[in-house]
Amino acid sequence: MVKSLVIFYKTLVIVVIILFIGVTVSPLTESIVIKESNLPKSEDNTSHISRKREDDYAKIPELVYNSEEILLNGKIAYAYMAYSPGGKFGPCYFRLDDPGNITGGYGGPSGDFLSGGTWTTDDRWFGCEYGSGLLWEIDPESGEMKSIGGGGMGCNGLAWDPVYNRLYGTTGNLLLEYDPDTGEQNYIGNHKSSSTMIALAINLEGVCYSWDVLFSGNSTLYKIDLETGEATEVGSMGEPLLYAQDGAFDWDSGILYLAAYYSFGWLATCNLETGELTSIGKFEDGAELDALAIPYNWSHHPVADFNWKPNLPNPNETILFDASDSYDPDGYITLYEWDWNNDGVFDENHTNPTATYSWPDYGFYNITLRVKDNNSLTRTKTKTVRVGNQPPEAPTIDGPTRGKAGVELCWTFNTTDQENDSIFIYVDWGDGTFEDWFGPYLSPIKLCHTYEEKKTYTIRAKVKDIYGAESEWAEFEVTIPRNKMSFNSLHLKLFERFLVRFPILEGLLNFQKYLV
Repeated sequence: MVKSLVIFYKTLVIVVIILFIGVTVSPLTESIVIKESNLPKSEDNTSHISRKREDDYAKIPELVYNSEEILLNGKIAYAYMAYSPGGKFGPCYFRLDDPGNITGGYGGPSGDFLSGGTWTTDDRWFGCEYGSGLLWEIDPESGEMKSIGGGGMGCNGLAWDPVYNRLYGTTGNLLLEYDPDTGEQNYIGNHKSSSTMIALAINLEGVCYSWDVLFSGNSTLYKIDLETGEATEVGSMGEPLLYAQDGAFDWDSGILYLAAYYSFGWLATCNLETGELTSIGKFEDGAELDALAIPYNWSHHPVADFNWKPNLPNPNETILFDASDSYDPDGYITLYEWDWNNDGVFDENHTNPTATYSWPDYGFYNITLRVKDNNSLTRTKTKTVRVGNQPPEAPTIDGPTRGKAGVELCWTFNTTDQENDSIFIYVDWGDGTFEDWFGPYLSPIKLCHTYEEKKTYTIRAKVKDIYGAESEWAEFEVTIPRNKMSFNSLHLKLFERFLVRFPILEGLLNFQKYLV
């Protein structure tokens, strides 16, 4: 009977487990399958599977468009609508041959409007805030805006240098360089010729243009020296440009386009020899457009790339530069040009992909390769070569100089590496134990140790960088003292010695225990 009950209960448990698995597996299995029909759709029925956190962006959902349709209908320019009589503002786009039809303009950042914009060689659209200089990146397909940060000085215009892959801005009278990853600004120089520069635009050869905004008289076109910030006058633009202005090069055609404004907003082209403007047409509702950016088609251009050996050369050591990784998708490369000091002047040119060079001093050196193909199209690549390696400084050791046996103590090891390399640390704790090149770390480093015996120990430590350059030794003493005898213990010891000398007294005291 008992055996039958055991079998019955075992069978019941198995049935319950099977039923539980059957109920739970089905929905779990279904939940891990992403059904296309359940994904949110854009206006062109495109599914967006991956989205960044919504609170990182100002959302512009209506701006999504079909990129294939855009390519068929004409070249697109992107902009930020700073003002429109119809109440629109924010990221938008339009065809360069049809500025009267604008799509988008459904909101932007909560701060100042974007005054300057640019397209980059890695197909990104940047914009800067007018009052704060804060740098933004805008998704051209959705209009989503992500704040990069930085800023500090208000920025009127923004432009990308396609030769050296640098980002520049103007405050009106000062030229700045932006860090595209952080938005931090670096002052370059004063324009001197004008204090009301309203925009920047750089062509495919790296020549920078700007123009001023005036409330009377005609605006002037300038060239900007990207090394000093100084402006050189080209000529009158024939129009008194006002308020929001921006411009951008179509790198495919070499044409400079202006999102101009005088009484109303309009699209124009600019003669680079005279500064004269030619109108294409009025923007929809006469809107003011900023942050103008025009994508570039790199598909027919060669691709530049290079490496060098040794990877970490010493001063005066000959370095072999090899551009064999460069290629042309629809032709062949005819020329390799090298700019060794990154000053915009190419110092050497070769028909083969290799060249040699050396530097006499420790340091970091930016060099640029430019390749040209059989159709005279070019592409550049800039990289930083590190020459030499200085060892890190011997670490300083901070922490307790005394402790207790069996109790963990902690010390901070701090060092400086001139090249800001990560480091490894070696510690001799002085008791026969070691930390054997732990790392890599970034200084400072906190390490702990426990001493078991009561004595004075000398901690010795040194560091090395990721390239193996070692520092000198540093030393630090720590004492684990012996336990001091308490006052009462000392008197007890003395009394015991006294009793040893008088055994009769000791016997009386022992007899007293039995009387208590």
